Amino acid sequence: YYNSSFVGFFPAAEPKYLVYVLVDSPLKGRYGGQVAAPIFRNIAERIIKADLSLSEFKEEIHRKKKSKVKITKAIAEAI
Repeated sequence: YYNSSFVGFFPAAEPKYLVYVLVDSPLKGRYGGQVAAPIFRNIAERIIKADLSLSEFKEEIHRKKKSKVKITKAIAEAI
């Protein structure tokens, strides 16, 4: 049996939240980046949507998602 875990904080500039995710005996995968990190992301996204004091960081997060798509497209075109 494995425990997969991930710890993250946000926002990066001035951390307000620290989240620890532990998955006991995951069914698929066993590494924290595979199993627990996606759960952390879902939790963080929900908190960011609900916490109005983080509104200044929402635009920054939105831009990062767009740039990731552009990078993915560039990699796909290069291959």
